[in-house]
Order: sequence, then C-alpha cells, then structure tokens
Amino acid sequence: MKNIIENINKGDIAPLYLINSQESYVSEKLIETLEQKLVTDDSLNKIVYDLSEQEVSSLVLEASETSFFSEKQLIIAKNPIFLTSERKKSEFEHNLDSLINYIEHPNKDTTIVFIVSGKMDERKKITKLLKKNAVFLDYSKNSPKDNIKGLNNYILNNQIKINNNAIEELLYLTNDSITNAINELKKLEIYKQGEEITKEDVIELVPKKLEHVIFDLVDYLLKNQKAKAIELYRNLLLEGQDSIKVNYILIMQFRLMIQIKILKKRNYSVNDIASAMKVHPYRVKKTNQQMGNIPLSKLLSFFDVLVNFEEVLKSSVMGESSFFEMILLQF
Repeated sequence: MKNIIENINKGDIAPLYLINSQESYVSEKLIETLEQKLVTDDSLNKIVYDLSEQEVSSLVLEASETSFFSEKQLIIAKNPIFLTSERKKSEFEHNLDSLINYIEHPNKDTTIVFIVSGKMDERKKITKLLKKNAVFLDYSKNSPKDNIKGLNNYILNNQIKINNNAIEELLYLTNDSITNAINELKKLEIYKQGEEITKEDVIELVPKKLEHVIFDLVDYLLKNQKAKAIELYRNLLLEGQDSIKVNYILIMQFRLMIQIKILKKRNYSVNDIASAMKVHPYRVKKTNQQMGNIPLSKLLSFFDVLVNFEEVLKSSVMGESSFFEMILLQF
C-alpha cells in the first residue's frame, strides 16, 4: 500500500489497479490518492460503475474514449463479481471478451480501479489476466500484525495520542477491522480533544458487539457475581438476542479457556496458542487473563453445565431467564 501510494504521488500512475479487500479504508485511501492526481472536476472525469448492476462493456466503452474535459479520467469499478466464485442471478451477461481485450490494450489516459470485497476465483482466465496486468493490492490475507501496523500508520500520520493498550482494545472491539477502528478513533479523538486516548476510554465509548458483551457475562460467572450476570442476561433477552445463540457463544468462550489452559501446560506462549488455534493473539491474552488461576477441572465443569443448558433450552418452553438463574446455582 505504502509503495503504491508513493508511486502515485511521484506521478507513476498505472492504467489498471486491482484491490482485494473487505476493508473499505484500503480502497478509499488508494482512490483518494488517485483523485488528488487525476480528478480536476469530480462530476466530469471521475466515474463510478457498479458492475453488479451495470454491464462491463459500458465501462470498457467509457474507458476507451478520451475524455473531452481533461487529459485523464478515473473510473471506479465496484462489485466485479465475475472475478469471484460468487453466483448471482442477473438480468444481463457480462461481455468479458471486450474487457479482456481492454486489459491487454488499456487506454493510457484512463485509470480503472477494480474493487473486489469477496474471495477472488484464481482459476478464472479474467482474474489471472487482471492480476498479471494491473497493480494488485491484496489485503484479503491481512494478519493481526498487518492491522496493527496499518492503524499505527494512520495514527502517526494524523498525530493522534493513544497508547498501545488502547490500540489493542480498539481493534478487539471492532473485530480487527481497520475501517471500523478508524471510524471509532475519529470519535474518540473528538471526545478527548487532544488528550491521550486510553484503554479505559475505548472500553467506555466504543460500542460492544454481542461476543464482547458475553465476554463480560463470563467475567461475572467466573467471579461469582450472580446478580450482575442475571441482569446482563436479562438485558440481552430484552434486546432481542436469541438465548440459544447467547449460550452457544458462552460455550465457545469456555471451550477457548479450556484449550488455552491445556496448551499453557504444554508451555505454549500466547502467540503460539493464537497461531495453533487461529485466534487473534489479543483475544488469547484477554481470555488468559480472564480465567486467571481457575483450575481446568472447574472450567470443564462449567462447560458441561452450559452444554446441558443448551439441551434444556432447545426442548423446554420454560422462560429462558428462569432457567439461566437455575444454572447459576450450579456454577
């Protein structure tokens, strides 16, 4: 990403770019850089195509013509599903022959950016050809380290004061999405008005998703804070959460604790555990801290209680909240 942007800023602009990423921040950053160099009038020499609704031959025709309004034009091609294995019913068939011919002989006065958010089908001829001829930015296999590095670059470039613990918590609460993390970071920056953003600020202000709320529920269970656990569980039900889904996530969290406990006995480090289990290192770190010195036997006992509770939920008509209060007696 850094190298591509540096080349664009030097004036080395390719006719074709291909981005594979679910992070809108990545494509937006690249397009913003291209706009600064190519777009003189937003309505005249920047065009956006949605290829799930528009035929690609229209894009090819537009790209092939020299713009009357400027020397260069920028075309954004969203949702090119023909580059993926996705099968979507459409009212038209894409004329890929015209695109293949264009890729092999692009107009030097036009820059096209193809944005793929799903998994690309590497077997297709069109995919192979575009990857070969375009500047390809693959952000589909980004690791936790890549995300931390990307977010740190944004923080550095915008001179935001935030400590490392807060960065880790921010990525955790935004499910490791740079796009969501940056959106929340902008709000935090406004709230703090130039002061350093702390982990406590992130915990207090960034909205929690269901799995993060259930992490708090597990905390109450492990600390035997039954009144808080019941209150939180009832709130989840009032918000419309499905009791079976809540219990499933509880089971998965206890399962993770058991696995971490076993691997720790085999002298695995946090990073080793994360790699072996394909879990984010920070989640392993938080879970390890959460369970503390609770013995494996007790975790296994809790796990069994929750599994039995799931069977009861599926087969009974009794109120879920009442049942949850009953299983708390077994913790």
